[in-house]
Amino acid sequence: MLPLALMLGAANPVEAIAHSMADYSACLRVYAGRPAREAAAARAQFAKAQCHSQREATIRLGTELLARRTTAATARARMEEALASFDALYPAILAAGGGVEIPLPIAPQVRRYTDCLAQQMEARGATQVGDMTAYSAAAEASIAACATVRSSALAEAETVLSRAPGFGEAGGRHEAISRAFDQTDAVQRNLPQLFETVSHEQGTDAQD
Repeated sequence: MLPLALMLGAANPVEAIAHSMADYSACLRVYAGRPAREAAAARAQFAKAQCHSQREATIRLGTELLARRTTAATARARMEEALASFDALYPAILAAGGGVEIPLPIAPQVRRYTDCLAQQMEARGATQVGDMTAYSAAAEASIAACATVRSSALAEAETVLSRAPGFGEAGGRHEAISRAFDQTDAVQRNLPQLFETVSHEQGTDAQD
């Protein structure tokens, strides 16, 4: 997470706000895990409670940056609306398989890899999921481009988790680390289907 003062001085406020929102999303991902469908709502609520401080920091940052062009009250309302919309969707994202099991001690290592994937996807113009063939090609290319970052993060995660309580057994530790990174890849590859599922279910709920 970037220091607030550094974000406030960022040349591009949109990028700073996006980064802070990504911090909030990453926090939710760690605390929500990868629950079964029936547990998704409860896990999303638990994660939101655990990530309250990061959520407020994101709102505060966005308010400070957006208030340069509008009133503070309007800026805060816009940030709260944006985060409320994401919070409302998050249980459906989890229920659709969008969760990742990330042991808390290695969250920074997984985040470093996730950031690499996001940067590579953006560089390939694949941040908007539309053409499935083009998206799949971009996802595979991004995963390949981040292979070095993944290997480095995996090695660091092994060192970090070996010192954490409950992960003394090498086989279980390796499995937990591999699962976190493999599920991250799977979510990246399946993002279009995931959002299609969420959109379909949201539409079905609206009709009921």
